[in-house]
Amino acid sequence: MAGKIRRHGLAHSLAWLMTLLTLTAGTAGMGRSQGVDKSPPASSPLPAAEMHDLYPAESIPFPVAPPGAVLTETKCDLKGNIYLVQSTSLPLSSPPTGLSGIPVSRLSMDSKSVVAYAVPSLDGYRGVVRSDFDVSADGRVYSLLEGLDASAAKDQAPSAFIAKYKDDGTLDTYFKLGNAPEGRIYPHRFAMFRGGNALITGTVVTEGRLRPFTAVLDPAGSFVTYVKVQPPAPKAEGRAAPARSAEGEASRAGSTSEAGSQEAEHSEADAAVILSSSSFIVSASDGNVYLLQGVGEARVHVISPAGEIVRDFEVSPPAPGLTATNMGMAGDDRVFISFGRVLGASAGSANNGGPHDLISLISPQTGEVSAVYRLTGEEDAFEVPGCAASSYNFLFVGATPDQKHLQVTRFLPR
Repeated sequence: MAGKIRRHGLAHSLAWLMTLLTLTAGTAGMGRSQGVDKSPPASSPLPAAEMHDLYPAESIPFPVAPPGAVLTETKCDLKGNIYLVQSTSLPLSSPPTGLSGIPVSRLSMDSKSVVAYAVPSLDGYRGVVRSDFDVSADGRVYSLLEGLDASAAKDQAPSAFIAKYKDDGTLDTYFKLGNAPEGRIYPHRFAMFRGGNALITGTVVTEGRLRPFTAVLDPAGSFVTYVKVQPPAPKAEGRAAPARSAEGEASRAGSTSEAGSQEAEHSEADAAVILSSSSFIVSASDGNVYLLQGVGEARVHVISPAGEIVRDFEVSPPAPGLTATNMGMAGDDRVFISFGRVLGASAGSANNGGPHDLISLISPQTGEVSAVYRLTGEEDAFEVPGCAASSYNFLFVGATPDQKHLQVTRFLPR
């Protein structure tokens, strides 16, 4: 089985901005860099969906050294290729600019090769770093970049860009992001729609203050609209959160008191912070973007290129005490969500028994869970979130038994 690899969140190049986001989110947000609780399991109810055990079926070595750490979440395309930011030697205590300069690696299952998507140089800009990356369903790689104008004053804020890569890892095109109506934006995370629009989350400077935002920008980098994603409700045992839609939200709109308006304002701000720190975003093959809020009562939002929330639904953990840790496509018409025990986020994780790591297979049209998968005797495989080559074919990154090469292990049900 693949060797154990640590997983850490990608550090943002604007350290002071991340500090502000952390303070604003308080204890509501759950960072991707938190550890996994491996307390001894006990008995617990099985989920309603049919449970399938996964077994290692194939191990695929790659001609590169195993990573010392995986620095971001794993992303996937519909071919089963895996995309991640990995390091063999960079210390985890390195400054954010060091982490943001490591190439994105594509592990190709067909050719058994690795393609690197390096942070490019941009004419007229210096200190270019990557804030985030995205992968479309057909395997197109994009990066969210920041760079300082080479002729600008030392204290000037960086400009933001979205870069598109060719299949060989070289830069194809890029465009500069404009600002929101209120002022300058500082993007933190993004996802691409099939038509070229981009979903952006981050902060915007308005009236001298930084405020969180989520918005759609067009292929020229111009502002289209804000996306109003409601913050997830706190977890409550025995209570199901209602499904929401654009029509339902409109029907509930009405007159509110000044105190209610202030509460809504804070809720929108908290929601944007949560999107930046605790969400998983997938550019789907149907042209929409799927966004999973992984804290509180986890919800999947299906967002259109026009910024409309087409539908959303609650995602219940398949066993007590689990928290969403990754999301990806599992074929054209399914998504998978990995669940694990995350310190500080999984309720009762120290004492609540049951499986530690499970995968739910979900219809993004209805929210129905059609199957749940678990590993048998290979718990360490979930240390790095996996990918799905189909609705029953899962891939996990690790190291060869001798720890000399990177290895991908394929798991299938019997």
